[in-house]
This record gives sequence, structure tokens and C-alpha cells, in this order.
Amino acid sequence: MGRSIPIATRLSSLLSRLSNDHRSPTRARREVLQQANPGEAMAKRFPTLGSMHAFYCGGHLMVHLGQLSAWRRMAGLGSA
Repeated sequence: MGRSIPIATRLSSLLSRLSNDHRSPTRARREVLQQANPGEAMAKRFPTLGSMHAFYCGGHLMVHLGQLSAWRRMAGLGSA
């Protein structure tokens, strides 16, 4: 396996990345968010870049927060 990294370091790194990535769509210009989604598979469900990013910053984020909750339990930290 890979090298051992202290749990606190890994968690702070994950939370920093999550926070930064979650803010990035708010920096986008309206014209960009209104563009058609170029990904064929995703465009059926999310026709614009804005609708796709709204999904990733909303519903999809909840999936990853659930993963963090599971990670906390596995790390022996208990519920938040």
C-alpha cells in the first residue's frame, strides 16, 4: 500500500479541496454557465454547463459528504 499519512492531514486536505472546488462555479461568468453541455451522455440530463454544475454542487456533493461520514466512522471518529 501507499505511505501512511496522519488522519488529520488527510481530512484537512480533503476539506480544503472540497471547499475550493465547491466555490469554483460561482466564479464562472453567466455566459459560460448558459453554454450547452458538450458531454453527450450528461447533456441529456443536464443540457447546460450551469445545470450540470448545479447538480455537482448540490446532489452530488451530498454523496461525497456521505463518503466523508463513512470515512470518519472507519477512522474511529464517530458521528459528527
